[in-house]
Amino acid sequence: MADGTLVALISLAVTFLFIIGVPIFLVIGFWVAGVSLVIDVTLANLGVTLFEGLSFFGLLALPLFIMTGDLINAAGIAKRLSDFAYSCLGFVRGGLGMASIGACGMFAAISGSNSGTTATIGSIMHPE
Repeated sequence: MADGTLVALISLAVTFLFIIGVPIFLVIGFWVAGVSLVIDVTLANLGVTLFEGLSFFGLLALPLFIMTGDLINAAGIAKRLSDFAYSCLGFVRGGLGMASIGACGMFAAISGSNSGTTATIGSIMHPE
């Protein structure tokens, strides 16, 4: 089987696992196992190759952003941030828009993720 076809099958399988709700660490583990088949890593070098790949700082950001978003969601911090911003700016004309921008600024300072901030604050402010 060609490498491109195998990569496409692995990508489809990973997407399917995300859709059915498999935990992220298992999906990432499945992806690493599938990619190790494609790049043909020997068993003796597997540990070194995995350590070198995972020691890259850029890969650390994704699980930490997911964990931060889950923590902020579970603790209700995002709702409290939007309530605080609305209490400061709600009485002004256009206060809801200004409160949304203020809550986005505070949330972005905490999480560091632009798209996560937009999704979280947008879903909170939409019913208002």
